[in-house]
Amino acid sequence: MQEYDPKWNMLRCMHGALVTALAALACSSAYAASLGPGVQQKLANATFEIVDAKPEPDPLTYEKPLPLELIPFRERNDKYRSVGTAFAIGHGRFVTASHVLAIGAGSQYGAPALRDAAGKVYLIDKVVKYSTGEDYAVFTVKGAPDVVPLETRARPPLNEPVFAVGNAFGEGVVIRDGLYTSDTPEELDGRWKWLRFSAAASPGNSGGPLVDRTGNVVGVVLRKSPSENLNFAVAITQVLDGSEEWAHFAGRAPYRIPISRVTDTVETKDKLPLPQPLGEFYAAVLHLLSTTMEKRQTDFLHKHDDRLFPHGGGSLQLLNALHVEAFPRLVIEEDGGSWGVGDGQTRKTQLEHNGWLELGGGKSDGLARLHVPDDVGVARIFADSKAFIDLLLKGVLIQRPVGSDAVRVTSMGNAREESWHTDAYGRLWQLRTWAVPYNDTFFITLALPTPDGCSFFLTTAPATLKEPIQSELKLLANYVYVTYNGKLQQWRDYLAQPNLQPKVMAGIKLQFDYGRGFAIQSSRFTLVVPQAVQKIDADSRLMLEFTYIPDGAATVWDVGGVFLSDTEQMGRYVDFARHPRPTPALPESINNRWRIMIGGGHPFDSNVAVVNGDSQIEALVNAKEVKAGHSDVGYTLRLTVAGVQNQRAMSNGLDLIERGITIREH
Repeated sequence: MQEYDPKWNMLRCMHGALVTALAALACSSAYAASLGPGVQQKLANATFEIVDAKPEPDPLTYEKPLPLELIPFRERNDKYRSVGTAFAIGHGRFVTASHVLAIGAGSQYGAPALRDAAGKVYLIDKVVKYSTGEDYAVFTVKGAPDVVPLETRARPPLNEPVFAVGNAFGEGVVIRDGLYTSDTPEELDGRWKWLRFSAAASPGNSGGPLVDRTGNVVGVVLRKSPSENLNFAVAITQVLDGSEEWAHFAGRAPYRIPISRVTDTVETKDKLPLPQPLGEFYAAVLHLLSTTMEKRQTDFLHKHDDRLFPHGGGSLQLLNALHVEAFPRLVIEEDGGSWGVGDGQTRKTQLEHNGWLELGGGKSDGLARLHVPDDVGVARIFADSKAFIDLLLKGVLIQRPVGSDAVRVTSMGNAREESWHTDAYGRLWQLRTWAVPYNDTFFITLALPTPDGCSFFLTTAPATLKEPIQSELKLLANYVYVTYNGKLQQWRDYLAQPNLQPKVMAGIKLQFDYGRGFAIQSSRFTLVVPQAVQKIDADSRLMLEFTYIPDGAATVWDVGGVFLSDTEQMGRYVDFARHPRPTPALPESINNRWRIMIGGGHPFDSNVAVVNGDSQIEALVNAKEVKAGHSDVGYTLRLTVAGVQNQRAMSNGLDLIERGITIREH
């Protein structure tokens, strides 16, 4: 056996690499030379850009004039956007990738069209073949250009030269060489094999022909390999054999709703009749996409109903809690299958006239809260979409890239679409959509009116996914936990707008007279707070602590607590809260707190305690009924006053409020 010599091994590797490089160079020269001028010209004549018209006018307003001089001359002066490649294959027909043609569905740009090397644009007429799984589309063209179609052939032998022809980077049709390297089974079921090739493929090449050295088409260029230069094409024979009766839509993907931890694998197999005019085809595709996503959502909810909030044992703890925070939070499934309220840091932007915008992060990403400025008012932001978006864009950074610069968007104008949605708990949400043409997306908000402004979702959606994303936001609205908050003056203005209020407010009566007192009456309780205990004026702060409450076989959204303070700084405040009797299945800490509460232990013993420099006194209002087993719901009352206060004064205040409390539920 020959002894291993590291130096010799290294030299041998270097020699091998040199031979390989020289062979590749020779091969490259050979097949570059094999495309003669006639073949190259034929390919150039039969291959086209796919373009769509840039939208005008621009509805957006920017913080400064767009520095368009930073964009390459050709791009900024072109009325069209280049999105892919197509080629002629005979009978007045043209081929591209299905994902290239799909760009036009719901797009704010013009419908895709062909453009030849001279700049002439031809409109697409009808879609005659289409497959998302195999990723090809065949179509006809209005006033089709008179060109010699490309010939086709079956797969060549492996390792033969091939050429990727296409509109690389939107710079016009170019031809690049490589090898047909292998066949790769299709990812889902291996029903066919992709052609893999080493010729370079760039953005814009999609839909272009992959040809042999004689210019015959062997495949349609589809996508670039993510890790190395072994790119994908579908065999042209599959395109030629494809159905002319049906457009096929196939795929397999994970699906879940954002609040849940469970994921389903969903397979899509749908079809649409062919041929169809392009506009009608797009409308049918968007409808199919919406109905497919709606079915996925419905099937998911039905399949997992017994584990989703508010059903199942995992929901019990949250249904026995009262989460109090004016910033909206999503009800989410936590580790172990229990349901809780999402948290996360928020970022606050101060606005003029005491307004501010708060954006969520972490598990609250996509949620926000707007505290309207004093000179705006809640009614205006729901009546004037431009006023609303202009306020949002003071705290939400949206920038348009322009060459090496990025320019902030300061207004989107009036919403393109506007409607109202009522969620499963009778809460009214306003859905608005603004067009963002420069990247063909939509900015979407789903906003819940509150006394001090609104709580809302905000997101962006690609043009094709606008409807499905709006549908998902409406679903998520059912899982928003939010406390209604505001000064009494804001509440007065809000109560004057019944069209902005949730269904539950019809059964709640609020009364407050500045300098006299405050009262709230619901189907569950009545609470009266006299002026002698708590200052009542325009700056007093009221929070209605809404929560999800089991009610027979249903779950409702109702007031679970009332918080009333003399100012937003809370120098003196009253806190009235509902507590359902816990089941043994709940954590011991919850059951133990219940036992302390009904037993009159601290802090429910009506004795003053100083907490963080404030004096507090608290009691279980309906203790007798709860102890006797006549009620499964306890209501606590806590009075807090800044500084150290004496027992007598605090007890008198607590007694005065208790006299105005009536508990109706048992």
